[in-house]
Amino acid sequence: MARGDKDVNIRIRTIVFEFTMFQFTISEFTMFQFTIAKFTVFEFTVFEFTVFEFTVFEFTVFGFTVFEFTVFEFIVYRFVVRRAYC
Repeated sequence: MARGDKDVNIRIRTIVFEFTMFQFTISEFTMFQFTIAKFTVFEFTVFEFTVFEFTVFEFTVFGFTVFEFTVFEFIVYRFVVRRAYC
């Protein structure tokens, strides 16, 4: 019954888990339409900029668990429509 080894032998367990996902998406779409007899210029531009960062950090010491969860999402939309009629 005298199992005092658990108190004497202190085990420090450290788990560091870091996961980083960096997604970078650039989508640009340009369309030119030319019509003679009316001279129509149609420019359509869609610019999508997406940055997605995912970080999971787990730290365990003495049986206590600290969990850090960070989600960073950055979305920029640029919409440009130009029309020129002559």
